Amino acid sequence: MNRYNNTYPDLIQNVVFSLDESDTGIIDVSFEYELPRSIFKFETKLSDAVNITTASGFVNNDGRWVWDQSSTELKLDGKYRLSENTSEGAYYVDAGEWAITNAPSQSSDWRYRGLKPKLIKNCRVEGGGIASPDGAVVFLGEHEVIENSNPVQNLMLVLPAASDLVELPSEIFEAIEHTSQYLDVGGYGGEVLMIAAGSDEARWGALGLQSGNSGFWTLDRCRLNQPGSTWIHEYVHTRQTPTFEPSMEWFTEGSACYYAALCSIQLGHISFAEGREFLKTSVDPDAVVRNPETWNTTSTKYTKGRRVVAALDCKIRDHTNNSTDLRDVWRFLNRRYETAGYDEFLTALRIVVPSPSKVIKWTDHYLNGTETPPLPRDPATFGLAQ
Repeated sequence: MNRYNNTYPDLIQNVVFSLDESDTGIIDVSFEYELPRSIFKFETKLSDAVNITTASGFVNNDGRWVWDQSSTELKLDGKYRLSENTSEGAYYVDAGEWAITNAPSQSSDWRYRGLKPKLIKNCRVEGGGIASPDGAVVFLGEHEVIENSNPVQNLMLVLPAASDLVELPSEIFEAIEHTSQYLDVGGYGGEVLMIAAGSDEARWGALGLQSGNSGFWTLDRCRLNQPGSTWIHEYVHTRQTPTFEPSMEWFTEGSACYYAALCSIQLGHISFAEGREFLKTSVDPDAVVRNPETWNTTSTKYTKGRRVVAALDCKIRDHTNNSTDLRDVWRFLNRRYETAGYDEFLTALRIVVPSPSKVIKWTDHYLNGTETPPLPRDPATFGLAQ
């Protein structure tokens, strides 16, 4: 990559993935850089999971790769070991003939003259595969892509050769489009990559996983007629723009669970009774939801989290005679903050909810205490038609 070919004022990074079928658990990865003339010093630090085998234009300085300031080709080739495994199973898998992975973490620093260059990140796959626009979710191997475009997003459903989808692609698109329209909270990515991972091809640690701003994988056996539909749940995560602090984990997962259930009711995939039963879970009732240190299990953000989110939405709707709901608060968070914690959430409530004192008091009571909020029985309280 010729460093002087870049006639634009920005720093361009290209990450290239390819399969290494000789060694499962490891994939090939390359980092290519184009520097504008304004940059005179550049270095990058890669994840420990990446073992660089060939460096062009860089010198290794105690784990940091430093541009030698004379080479016109800047490239790092290496091996990336997938290590996102837990006792429950794998989140990313390399099976030899195919792989689902994310881009390895890295940080770069540079010095420049004049205007500060922006870092433009690109990701691509060689030898068959596809990546989300930000490279946070990558599939390598034989596959089919089915696209569905709407005015705000291009949905791309990836069907690996090793998968066996139990739902019709058209029904998955219908569910995601409905959710997209209902969640008018902003945070739209122009493109969303959705991978149907082969359920029987690995020991998976979850039913699905969203990563970055515009991609996720879901096991091919996941159904739409489940209260916490994994397809909808993972899509909801792509609409959460801020990086949420630990004090907001209840919202990150609770909102994905809640809106997955609510949209499934609206679509007719489940009944209101089924959805409410899913939401009114009493697991870990003594946890203080905004304080993860009080949780007996990490699943609290999914369980008590979804009950608190559902009850709070109903509280806001009741307080404002259905003129405002939790989506309005979420929309404010998306527009205002890059990083948000509980204090920012309270600020959003104060600004978005008219005469908010009662709602603030309710929120502090249930999020800072151990009591579990009651869940209404009337569908209209959730904004649902009778």
